Amino acid sequence: MLLYVDVNECLTDDAGCTQSCSNTVGSYHCSCLDGYELASDNHTCTDIGECLIGTHNCSQVCVELVGGFECSCSEGYELQEDGVTCEDIDECEQGSAGCNQGCRNTDGSFFCSCDDGYQLHHNDPTYCVDVDECVESNGGCQHLCRNNVSSYQCLCHTGHLLGLDQHSCEDVNECSTSNGGCQHNCTNIVGSYYCSCATGFSLDQNKHACSASEVESSSTSTMMSSLLLMASNEPNSEKDDSSSSSTVPIISTVSLIAVLLIVLLVVMVCLIVRYRRKHSLPSPAEHPAVPNNAATITALNKAKELNEGIELNEETYRNPSYQKFQGNNSYDTLPFSQNYEANDDNIYDEIPH
Repeated sequence: MLLYVDVNECLTDDAGCTQSCSNTVGSYHCSCLDGYELASDNHTCTDIGECLIGTHNCSQVCVELVGGFECSCSEGYELQEDGVTCEDIDECEQGSAGCNQGCRNTDGSFFCSCDDGYQLHHNDPTYCVDVDECVESNGGCQHLCRNNVSSYQCLCHTGHLLGLDQHSCEDVNECSTSNGGCQHNCTNIVGSYYCSCATGFSLDQNKHACSASEVESSSTSTMMSSLLLMASNEPNSEKDDSSSSSTVPIISTVSLIAVLLIVLLVVMVCLIVRYRRKHSLPSPAEHPAVPNNAATITALNKAKELNEGIELNEETYRNPSYQKFQGNNSYDTLPFSQNYEANDDNIYDEIPH
């Protein structure tokens, strides 16, 4: 009777198995560790490659290891305790964003934001800098633009006020309030105003008050003083007449009224004189043009009696020596003053003397 004894092939170099060898009755077999699989030669173990064939359970990134794998997360996420799940990191809450003003978290990232009047620096997306609104189109201001931290302000030139839109400027009518401080007349102009005085008055150095002209003031004062002196002396002369002593008050009243009327007349005369001076005709130097029609030449000849027998014509009038001889008064006495016009029936309505 033959007796067979089993040979353990695994005792000799693991029977050629690269990882594990298991003996069986009359044979053996090779096996592999976790993460490996037995090749077709039934001896060699090869890496399964879970990341390659997709048998892993990582939520984001699978890293292949020898005989296995491990999970990792993308930037902005962190791996949880289960080793496979990734969750977003809130950089704004953690304070790791580095924004100097606003911070807004996003899935896997974040971005910085700025308050009104600020913008992100072009070289640093986490830092906010002030916006100078006046650089572009003067901030929309009509006159002046002043930049402030996080804002700006429109300003106006003197004599203007900022409009309701806070950008346009409107002229201030200074004359509408207390007549601009002018004693007589106030004239508004764009951005300012000026004072003027009525006829017979001149503007003081303060450019607001008006004073009577020196000629009219002195003549009026002198006349009034003389008349008042005369009025005060009249009652004394009447005292010598005993029969008229009861009429002294009546005479004084009448004298005072007469004085006032005379003063009023003097003032009116002064104003008329000033008006005529202001609107007087220009001198020959200011009005050199000489009419050259036949009617004018005839009128000139008629006026030679006023000019000491000089034959007056256009050539004579243009002569500098004649003009110097005549002086400023010649224009007023010549018949070609602009106040008189020639016509067919009567050369001049009047020749002034």
